[in-house]
Parts: sequence; C-alpha cells; structure tokens
Amino acid sequence: MARLLALTLRNIRNIGNGEITFETLPSGGSITGIYGANGSGKTSVLDAIRLLRPTISGEPLPEDAAELVSIGESEAELSAMFRVSVDGGARYLKYTVVYQWTDGVLRIAQESVCIGDSERRLGRPFVRYTVDERNRLDLSPITRWQSIVAAVDDKVAVALGEQRASLERRSFLFSDTFLDYLRTAAEGGMKPLAKDVQRWLAHYPSAFAVMKELRFWARTRMFLLSTQHNSIVSYSLLPISVPSETGRPRELVFSMDGVNNLTDAELADLNHSLDDFNQIMPYLVHGMTLKVRNMGTTILPDGSSANEVVLMSVRDGVEVPLMHESEGVTRIVGMLAYLIRAYNDPDVLVTIDELDGGVFEYLLGEMLHEFSRNAQGQLIFTAHNLRPMERMDFPQKTIVLSTLDPNHRFIPYMTVGRTNNPRRQYIQALQSGGKVADLYKCTSPQMLGVGFTLAGGVDERTEQDVEHGLRSLEHVPTNDLERML
Repeated sequence: MARLLALTLRNIRNIGNGEITFETLPSGGSITGIYGANGSGKTSVLDAIRLLRPTISGEPLPEDAAELVSIGESEAELSAMFRVSVDGGARYLKYTVVYQWTDGVLRIAQESVCIGDSERRLGRPFVRYTVDERNRLDLSPITRWQSIVAAVDDKVAVALGEQRASLERRSFLFSDTFLDYLRTAAEGGMKPLAKDVQRWLAHYPSAFAVMKELRFWARTRMFLLSTQHNSIVSYSLLPISVPSETGRPRELVFSMDGVNNLTDAELADLNHSLDDFNQIMPYLVHGMTLKVRNMGTTILPDGSSANEVVLMSVRDGVEVPLMHESEGVTRIVGMLAYLIRAYNDPDVLVTIDELDGGVFEYLLGEMLHEFSRNAQGQLIFTAHNLRPMERMDFPQKTIVLSTLDPNHRFIPYMTVGRTNNPRRQYIQALQSGGKVADLYKCTSPQMLGVGFTLAGGVDERTEQDVEHGLRSLEHVPTNDLERML
C-alpha cells in the first residue's frame, strides 16, 4: 500500500509556505500531533490533505476547494512524498500539483510525478502535465511523451480524456486515460518506440503499478475527520464506520434523538462494528459498552421493510439511549472506528481535527502514549490540549509546532535533553516567543484584564487612566509585568 512521508504547502489558507515530515516510529506506525496558537495553520494542513485525497484518487475536486487558496492569491501548490509498496518492494513517489483559482472555481493547472527507489534520489519528473494560457494540454519531457502518444492508436480517446479531466476538475495523471498509457507501455502493447524512448521507459518499470496503487490507497485507506464531521454530534447525529465490500468502510449516520430505520444488511454491519467497539470501549469510558435495541419492523414509503433501532449505552446492566451521554462520549464513539483502523492497519491514514475536543485530558494522554508505542498505521491530528506532549514517546518524531511566520509555518519539536518535559519546554518557549521561530505573541494576564475592562465599557476618565497605564507598560518586558503589578 502507501504511506504519506512529507507534505509541502504553498498558499493554502494562512500558510504562505510550510513543510512537514511525518516520521516513522519503531512500531512501524506514524503519529503526528500539530500544535500551535489559534490561527497558526494547524487545521490548514488537514484541509490540504483533504484536497489531496480526491486529487490522487482521480475524483473531482470538492465544491468548496477554492476556499483553500490564500486570500489575494490565484494559485496554491501541494507537494507530497509517498512510499508505495509494489511487487514486494518499496518505491518512492513525489507528486506536485498546482491548483489555479479562476472565477470562484479551482482547477488543476499543473501536476508532476517523480518516481525512484530512494526518497533522496528521485531525479527529474517522470512526467509533468500542464494546461497553458492557451488552454493546451502538454506532457513533458516533450520528446519522450510525444513518441508515446504517437504510438497509441486511439488518439481520440486520449484527447477526450484530457478534456474531461480538465472540465471535471480532476487530475489527468491519475485518470484512467493516463494510467492506461502506462499500462499499455508497461505491457509492450504499443507500436514500436524509438530505442532512446524504450531505454527511458525501462528506468520506470513499475510506474504504472506505483501510480495505480497510490490511487487505490487514496480511495480506500485515507479517512479524514474534520471539525465539521466531529461537530455533527452536537446536532444529535452520530457517524459510525461499518465494513463494505469495496474495502473502504461506509459511514452510516445515526440519529441519537430517535429511531433509525436500517435494512437487515445495515443492522448486521452495525452489530459487527459494535462488537469491535466493545473490545475497547470499557477502557475509554469506564464500564461502558454499546448495543442496538431493535424496536421492531416498519414499512418504508417505497414498500420495503426496515428495522427500527435505537443506539444504547450500557453501564452496570443499565441501558440508556446514547443521546443522553455527554458530547465527549459521543465524539469518542464517532471516532472509534477510525482510531481502531489507525492502530491496527499499517496501510491506513487517519486525520482528525481537534482530537482533544470533549475528551478527558488524562485519557487523551494515555491513549496517544499507547499509539506512539504500538500503532501500526498513520494518525495525524491537531489539538490544543498539551497533555499528549508529555505522554507520547519520541516527541521529536511525533510533535510538529506551528509558528507565527506564514512563510515558515512549521517546525519540528526539538528536544533539549532526555529528562526534559516537552510540555514544560513548549510553554517556556511560548512565554519567550521561541528561539528558533516565533511561536506565540505572549500577553500578560494584566493586559488581558485591561482589554476586557475596556471592552466592557468605562467612563471617559477611567479610559484615559487605563490608556496611560498601557503606555507605561509597553516598554516593560513581559516576564517582569507580573512582578511589577
């Protein structure tokens, strides 16, 4: 399958430039927590991955994709490094894509692929695809791909494939049309090629397999949980992942306020998922398990029958509708299927925005401690709670910090000593502004109090006194304010 190793972002929301490396841990998994001040680009990383998934899946870009381009910019760029397992070995693929914003619509203007046996020795792009200002579609290296295209019999299908990819805002390099190019070339099913082109293609014997495998991985093994996904529990809806024949779990959304109508197959899938949940649920919420209460059958408007079911939580033999549990409990249930996959499946990538929302601090730290030690898959998350910093093993490999500099948006956590507490070090860095990069513009509690006082409305004399006091404090170092006041 595949693993995301690194990501470079340009002009994505409030990120001018940023680079993140996703390190592999001794367990074989990869756990990355992104920490930083509000508005410092943490969620933008997950938004970028959300944009990358349909791109390399060969699917249309999301309708709201244009919102991801930085304000005042006309294009954005993503570059992602992957390790892809094919034919019993590992190949490395670097995919770079430029998105262009025009009239409120985001399209792919350029994309390129580099493939090699080593992450550090990829060389020039194997293929680059560009839509120029005259709306022409070009493949490069030009001399190589002109020969290959000329050897394809059905040029009409090729041209239509290019046009369709552009109009539907899809990737051309991950389209069926282009991958058929590579398959035909790999199988020797073209007209005779020039010897120099044959030698060039021989350097990329598994290009078709690598790109096809990456596309399949993106379609079936990437699971992206946004704040929008997590927030629906606030509206008494609960998403639960259930197995499917395609390999990519289906998401069923249940109402916690009332009865849900499920087919027999959906009910069986749900019961299977709850059996898995109940292996771990009592350890996350003490003594709690989940079950379905079947209220009977009903006839739907189309004439088919369905089971009327209610989701229940069970503690000490007492059954309570899940709707009466706290938001934190329902969020844990909503994330659980994805966390189970990230822990056990080395081919899975799960991203969760605001993982800590509503979750008990101690539980969060212990769970991520275990993930950093034994998880097999890949988990990328954002959080504000700093407890995981002092509980995750290998903090230099599991923690990424966002900065206040939009053109140098991310830095890895750098440990100072084996006995130092990463959480304490981070707070000290926030108070001092950060030695390597600006992490936070520190404000004293007294200054916050002044701001709240002014915001609450005061008479003119008091406002003048407060402003005079503020001017007096402007030149006092932040660390000395509390001692003075």
